[in-house]
Amino acid sequence: MNSRPIIFIVLSLYSTIISATEGYKCHPKQALGREDDGILRETGYTKILLNINTEFVVEKATGKIIGSKGFDNSNGLYGSPKVLDIGSKEQSYKVLTIYQPKVSVAYLEIEEFNKNSSKPFTFMDSGIIISGTCEHY
Repeated sequence: MNSRPIIFIVLSLYSTIISATEGYKCHPKQALGREDDGILRETGYTKILLNINTEFVVEKATGKIIGSKGFDNSNGLYGSPKVLDIGSKEQSYKVLTIYQPKVSVAYLEIEEFNKNSSKPFTFMDSGIIISGTCEHY
């Protein structure tokens, strides 16, 4: 019996599964900035972030945020994202970006374990918190 057709079918199914989880398409719904009094509020800057960012993509393997304006974590000159947890039925997908030479940190978490097709996300960077939902694409 020729095993090539079976191998081809298995590889095709595997590539379909992999391509279904290549990344996330995300939709920001709220953005808050930390004010001088320590309270998170909607600010002029966070309103602008929401108005110009109706959608962005996250590469699951690299953690890069693509297509956003104002909170891009994939500028290779100053920092690159590191996937801390790829996510599972029990864990969130987590990405940490450390920027140099003046150290600052960005953190992205997507609730991969959430049973809904829209997974809640939180992105934090320099006193700004952005939340919304992401779907697999």
